[in-house]
Amino acid sequence: VEANQTLAQMEDADIQQNVSELEARANLAQKGLARAQKLGKTGAISKEALDTATANAAAAHASLERAKAELGYLKLFA
Repeated sequence: VEANQTLAQMEDADIQQNVSELEARANLAQKGLARAQKLGKTGAISKEALDTATANAAAAHASLERAKAELGYLKLFA
């Protein structure tokens, strides 16, 4: 057995699907934020709407990162 060799890996199909879904949600939230920022510069949306778009993008990114981290817990290394 060599250092950092994968010794075991648990089934991860459901988490992989979750990561894919969260990637799509994060992408959509980022696009929404970009639109909100553009509209915010012209005053076409409220500060509250911009804050909401910012929070949604941050939350989507955090959820994605958490799911990616969960994938790392499914492998046992030497």
